Amino acid sequence: MYYLSGTIRRDGSTRFGSSHRYGNFPSISAGYRISKEEFFPFKNVIDDMKIRASWGELGNQEIGNYQYQATLSKGYPYVFNGSSEPSFGVISTSFPNADVKWETTVSRNVGIDLQMLNNKISLTAEYFNNKTKDMLVYVPIPMTFGGAGSILKNAGEIDNKGLDFSLTYRKSEGDFTFSITGNLSTYKNKVVSLGDSDEAIQGGYVGYNSESTTKTIVGGSIADFYLYQADGIFQSDAEVQAHNKDGQLIQKDAKAGDIRFKDVNNDGVIDSEDKVKSGSSLPDFEYGLNFNASYKNFDLSLYFHGVNGNKLFNGVQYNTETGTGYRNYSRSVLNAWSESNKNTSVPRLTHDDPNKNNRVSTRFLENGSYLRLKNLQFGYTIPKKQLNKLGLDHCRVYISANNLFTITDYTGYDPEIGGEAPSSSSNALYWRGVDNGVYPQSKTYNVGVQLNF
Repeated sequence: MYYLSGTIRRDGSTRFGSSHRYGNFPSISAGYRISKEEFFPFKNVIDDMKIRASWGELGNQEIGNYQYQATLSKGYPYVFNGSSEPSFGVISTSFPNADVKWETTVSRNVGIDLQMLNNKISLTAEYFNNKTKDMLVYVPIPMTFGGAGSILKNAGEIDNKGLDFSLTYRKSEGDFTFSITGNLSTYKNKVVSLGDSDEAIQGGYVGYNSESTTKTIVGGSIADFYLYQADGIFQSDAEVQAHNKDGQLIQKDAKAGDIRFKDVNNDGVIDSEDKVKSGSSLPDFEYGLNFNASYKNFDLSLYFHGVNGNKLFNGVQYNTETGTGYRNYSRSVLNAWSESNKNTSVPRLTHDDPNKNNRVSTRFLENGSYLRLKNLQFGYTIPKKQLNKLGLDHCRVYISANNLFTITDYTGYDPEIGGEAPSSSSNALYWRGVDNGVYPQSKTYNVGVQLNF
């Protein structure tokens, strides 16, 4: 048995200029239910087997309004011709791009669906390869162009490919039935192009010094972490002296209690050239587990979700574990290094921080893996005999809990949402994995009643 379907959609958006307002996005899918063939040899084990494939395009218009027009802002006085009186000034806070158009994602996948052992077992496996082209991104431009630091362009291509698996087992014995479903997704992200110049894009800025923590380059992933490499704490001034190249101190402003940084390029100084790829916010794999069971009038459901292999930059720690500036600090600074407290990972406290202990380094990079019980619900359905007296058709009472517990090594507020960009940022794509203290998801408890009359 064969299946074939296709669609074509034409979308329009006023977020694009008149010459690029509309986009055409076709798709096609095909399937072959091989288990229906007479020659299929596994009919005593496999109840149903379908092989499928699809190809399609989908457009994205998620940008701000009027990006194809210039925006001017007043209130920027300027002095001309040596006059002491400033003149009224206006600057361009965004540059127009009349050529901006729909971003397009081309999706391709092949998969197989199986039902086995009288539908007790279900298996789905799929390989996907998605290419996003004409990406809508804000590309940095020199500040010499004016007030705007970036311009919206269709710049670059990204490939995402991976595997999705889902396996379900169902069983029923008397009054007891249950099902358990596990799913696993793994994918690889690769930047193919960043536009005309393929220039690296910095992102994930943190702190008062506004240092970038991520870099997006061709051949890498979106927003890979590029950081200084922290290498412990100098326990004595002698260790500072020993950290040299050809007799010249690599960290000449360091003292005992300061962070030792690796001179990655071995040039004898610690500078931006020593920031190297240190990990990615993209997990190696993502997984979930659903469990549903019922016994007579009782029911129970559980949903777990987790990721593994990703990194998070703890921006909260970065901003609250330094002695510079006037602000609130975290409790961890009470454990700062001193002559009597050397067994610590927190450097000495100093107001001017001459060694730049608080530069963006692997000191603040953490394992972002977690497993979370997202939802638990327990319910009881009142028997119909008792409901008839009340004039009800159905009544179920339940209790539920969301985000009940999380298993993680991450020390920030919430590993699941770590990495949201500030609302003022136009480059959210490059903030992935940078946790600046987004409000964590709440643990909630609910009691409810479902009624049908």
